[in-house]
Amino acid sequence: MTRIAVGGFLHETNTFAPTKATYDDFVHGGGWPSMTRGAEVLKVMRKINAGLAGFVEAAEAYGWELAPTIATGATPSAHVTKDAFERIVKDMVDGIVAAGPIDAVYLDLHGAMVTEHHDDGEGEILARVRKAIGKDIPLVASLDLHANVSAEMIEHADALIAYRTYPHVDMADTGRACARHLALLLNSRQPLAKAFRQLPFLIAISWQCTNDQPAKGIYQKLAALESDAVPTLSFAFGFPAADIKDCGPSVFAYGRTQADADAAADSMVALVESHENDFDGPIYMPDEGVLLAMKLAASASKPIVIADTQDNPGAAAIPTPRACCARWCATEQVRPPASSATRNRRALRTRPASVRQSRSTSAASPVFRAMRLTGKPSSSRSSPTAGSSRRGHFTADATWTWDPPPACGSAMFASSSAPTRRSSQTRRCTAMSASSRPHRRSWSTRVRCTSAPISSRSPRNC
Repeated sequence: MTRIAVGGFLHETNTFAPTKATYDDFVHGGGWPSMTRGAEVLKVMRKINAGLAGFVEAAEAYGWELAPTIATGATPSAHVTKDAFERIVKDMVDGIVAAGPIDAVYLDLHGAMVTEHHDDGEGEILARVRKAIGKDIPLVASLDLHANVSAEMIEHADALIAYRTYPHVDMADTGRACARHLALLLNSRQPLAKAFRQLPFLIAISWQCTNDQPAKGIYQKLAALESDAVPTLSFAFGFPAADIKDCGPSVFAYGRTQADADAAADSMVALVESHENDFDGPIYMPDEGVLLAMKLAASASKPIVIADTQDNPGAAAIPTPRACCARWCATEQVRPPASSATRNRRALRTRPASVRQSRSTSAASPVFRAMRLTGKPSSSRSSPTAGSSRRGHFTADATWTWDPPPACGSAMFASSSAPTRRSSQTRRCTAMSASSRPHRRSWSTRVRCTSAPISSRSPRNC
């Protein structure tokens, strides 16, 4: 029977953030399932939208025996600590070695991990696994669409396959695609030719949504270019906030011949480069974003959402939500919201106490109450915004189901809302408690904000 060693180690690193990912953060998981080892991995990684879960499902359909090692992930933050990286990678590599004879290895990785001692976290992981298994055993890994792919990653893996959606909804599908590619390698007993290209510009995350053009068309063309000659083709937008040498968009293709792989990769590069100007959209400072939102709200028939659209809002741009809220509070037109709507436990912590505080006053007689807005800051660079809010009536608690489900499951819970009122206008913020990471859907109107241009900090790599 075919035996496959499997494992997962995921982190999206924003080197501009103030807090690092410790070993305990991976133990608890944050927006991911908590750390699991051995046989428990196969119990947890089922019927959830994660690369490893999709691979497990497909592997069992192929009749493969799986040798699980470790599966873990942590909320995006600054660097992964050296202690966390070394302990987790050691568990993974030791588990692969202890598995005995194996035919292949599959890893569920992110692709934008930066550690205290390695800029290319995944490149180091793949290098250590390759050293442990030798050059002849196939090694395949799934990656996030925001992966910063390096030449080292391409060298050590027989195939890397990236998500194709942002907001991400195809994690499990990508795991299944890895299983199909691995089956091809195992059946043919022949490695495929590789082609790797890095593009010469960065693409802001605000403009990477695959529901919109040009990203939507790029991925449609990518799917059309796959064939028997080029079984697997990927385009990763990259994660600029990692701020490392290899951050940025990349294309990686696997073909029956080198000419096949090169032709597919070059076609994708030409397509993406032709859209360079289309990715150059406006990014609003907090003052500008709030004023634009208010202008749009004057004639809008639907709610206007002010969103920090960097990936994983709150984990990345620490001051932005507070800055927007402060600008909002400073205007004459509206009053501030009553509570935080953030849910990231590391950077902006959910404040259900704010809702409870507002609820403690009878809903029948709205009053103005002084409150601390947004979450507890994780950085001395920003502080909670003080303000007063006129509380209105409360809505009931709510639950709903995501389709497809996020990584930690499909059930979601939102506590009672604490609306705020000014004349006939209502602004509602909701304190959220969730067992999984909410994925943004496309809004009727987007307002893109940032607390400061990335050029305000001297980047290590330009």
